[in-house]
Amino acid sequence: MAKITAQNLIDMGFTGEMFGPEADALEGFFEDVIDEQAADLAVRLGDIYASADADTARAVRTAEKALCAAELVRRRIVQAMSLAVPNNPPSKICKRCAASFSTKRKSGSTVSASIP
Repeated sequence: MAKITAQNLIDMGFTGEMFGPEADALEGFFEDVIDEQAADLAVRLGDIYASADADTARAVRTAEKALCAAELVRRRIVQAMSLAVPNNPPSKICKRCAASFSTKRKSGSTVSASIP
């Protein structure tokens, strides 16, 4: 069972507007991210995840927040990139940007982007 709630992520500054239409039901969207990250963390930590020790429980909550924040930032970047290049789904953009950035880096040109 997850150690944090959707309210923890809202308190960290994440909003539905950051993630577009898929985040219309914000709490449900955040709960899905929390459940996914909590399951990963529980596998990584094993019995420590369910520890009753106060210090360990606090560390687990902190780790869960960090994992959720990292996942939300990743999703925000993908969502923002899909807005930056019209008519391209995020999966195509990521591959295309990777190739584009490596080509431009070799040629010495600079790349800038605006994230809404």
